[in-house]
Amino acid sequence: MVNKVIIREQKHLTFALCAFIALTLAACSNNLPIKHTAAEKTAWLVHKNSLKHIQGWQFSGRFGAKTDTENWTGSIAWSQEKQQYKISIAGPLSSGSLLLEGEENFAQLQLTDDQSFTDSDPQTLLQNHTGLKLPIHELRYWLLGLPDPQNKTNSIELNEKGQISKLTQNNWEINFKRYTTVDNFQLPDKIFLVNHEINVRLIIQKWQILS
Repeated sequence: MVNKVIIREQKHLTFALCAFIALTLAACSNNLPIKHTAAEKTAWLVHKNSLKHIQGWQFSGRFGAKTDTENWTGSIAWSQEKQQYKISIAGPLSSGSLLLEGEENFAQLQLTDDQSFTDSDPQTLLQNHTGLKLPIHELRYWLLGLPDPQNKTNSIELNEKGQISKLTQNNWEINFKRYTTVDNFQLPDKIFLVNHEINVRLIIQKWQILS
């Protein structure tokens, strides 16, 4: 009789343990940052590793941003070599054209009326003097179709080629609408960004990889 009770208890414990493991695995699978098939995961790893060879790049294109109260449109040019960057936006901005350049922990903003401002953070600098909110640090990676390695990635969705189609990171949702081939690299040329404050659209018309 005692042995039967022990066996029943062991069965209950085994069932409870299996149920716990199943629930744990289900919870973990729901929180995976990348939704993919095995083929997409392999393609993503190959694609991501290829982009590590890019040390410098530049592009020119069209830019648009919209909030509940303001709207910006114009042309944009961006060059990046490791930590150094130069971003120019020209068009009917509330502050006219602008040039934002800098490196790690330093940024300088020049406006068309010869005003110049500096700050350690380019996003704060740009927002304080133009009202335009752009995630400058993160965009350095997002523009290449990569998540920012310094911020937690909430979710990644891949297309059939292993490229990011949708990324959620640092309170931003980034949709990569289209990719193009640039010197054997696959780079985005149509990117939409949105958070609770602003919608941003980037249409890249010319990419160049810098040696």
